[in-house]
Amino acid sequence: MEIHAQTLFTIDNNVVAHFFFYEFLSNRYKPTFVEAHVKMCDMEKDDFVIGVSMRNALQRMLDQLPPDQRFTNSTHCPYPPGKYDLVNMTTPRSPLYKSFPFQKGRIYINVTVHKELAAEMHIDLEIKNFY
Repeated sequence: MEIHAQTLFTIDNNVVAHFFFYEFLSNRYKPTFVEAHVKMCDMEKDDFVIGVSMRNALQRMLDQLPPDQRFTNSTHCPYPPGKYDLVNMTTPRSPLYKSFPFQKGRIYINVTVHKELAAEMHIDLEIKNFY
């Protein structure tokens, strides 16, 4: 997974990501009961799947930039405005994947800042059993 973004504001806990999971059934994405609403800094700090992936990708991005081009030296929230290219993001293996209610689907993500919609996106996902 890759995330390429140009942020115009500081990313802190006023930024909330709303995840809505849809299962791929009969060639259609159908809503499920799975959803999550997470403050960005809390997710980056505490989440063992997405947060770890974000921190690792941000560190790789910073390592590739010359020091004079870095707009931050930290891989922790808050994040200042800037251009973020988080590439080769993979999620660590987790027991969560074995118990997840479906293997193929789409995650719709709405991002709000002070409860105002700031971005919409989606991620197509396929959970493969590597155990």
